[in-house]
Amino acid sequence: MTGHMRTRFATVYGPGDVRIEEKELTPTGPCQVLLKVEMCGVCGTDLLINSGKLPVKIPYPNLGHEYCAQVCESGSEVGWLSPGDRVVINPNYWCGHCKMCQSGLIHLCTEKAGRWSKSNGGFADYALVAGDLVHKIPADLPAERAIFAEPLSCCLHGLSRTSMKPGDRIAILGGGTIGLLTLLALRHGGDNCITVSEPVAGKRAIAAALGAERVLDPLTTDVAGELRDRMDVVIDCTGCSEALAVAAVIAAPRGTILAISLYEDGLSSDLQPGFISRKELVIVGAIFAPFRLPDAIRLLSRSSFTAEKLIGSTVELADLPGVMQSALVREAAKIAVTP
Repeated sequence: MTGHMRTRFATVYGPGDVRIEEKELTPTGPCQVLLKVEMCGVCGTDLLINSGKLPVKIPYPNLGHEYCAQVCESGSEVGWLSPGDRVVINPNYWCGHCKMCQSGLIHLCTEKAGRWSKSNGGFADYALVAGDLVHKIPADLPAERAIFAEPLSCCLHGLSRTSMKPGDRIAILGGGTIGLLTLLALRHGGDNCITVSEPVAGKRAIAAALGAERVLDPLTTDVAGELRDRMDVVIDCTGCSEALAVAAVIAAPRGTILAISLYEDGLSSDLQPGFISRKELVIVGAIFAPFRLPDAIRLLSRSSFTAEKLIGSTVELADLPGVMQSALVREAAKIAVTP
């Protein structure tokens, strides 16, 4: 089938240079799955790649990883999938042989470049991917929710890295996709008092609607002064090194700081190390976690987990290059792209 099919797909050729190209798909291999993309979300990682702040090999044809799709064809060794099945993707492949993989920590694989897994990213009509990267989703799960499976899995993994308890005071720095999904997950998992700090008014409004007790604008409020030594858990979802310095100030004694952002290379922080020892702080990091995708899918299947409220705009694939350069990507919590 794939030998006669063509697909459009987004490729990055340099900072600010995203192009929609077209190619013929290669035949589906025995361990591969051909997918028809339904919808793909624009991630902060996509924006870093587009800006040149996250180094990748150019041209980069794998833009877009927060997508849901329908199975068109599966290889002979992917018998658990059938045409018409709906799926989401783990975009992070692994080697299976390094120390991290052998320890079960495949998301920390040190040899990721060694395994081919995708024909192109999710900003496309079709994608050919390795079958072991595919996770089935319910037939009735709306695409507007399904695209949040991968980022939500990151949030769930991050929360599992803390020793959070019911009643803890929590601060979320940054009200983008990761910050708001973390807020939603916390609202479905315990009784905590949650403060969100976010400079964009629209995102603050979403945070309030999703149940944050307090929402602060860091451009007009001295967040460090307002919350100093009061937060049991501080979650940095900003990707800005300045936020880590604020986190150390507002964390309570024996508090935990969770860094769940993808920081661009070369950043340094003004975090004062004296806070770490004097307050006996715990600082943990978290990155993508494919093993939490099933948990994310279950949460998204709940009618009360209204992740679709994060979508600020839906655009067509042909309009993606312009949208990537617009203010829309900074104002909206999530932009969804359809073929």
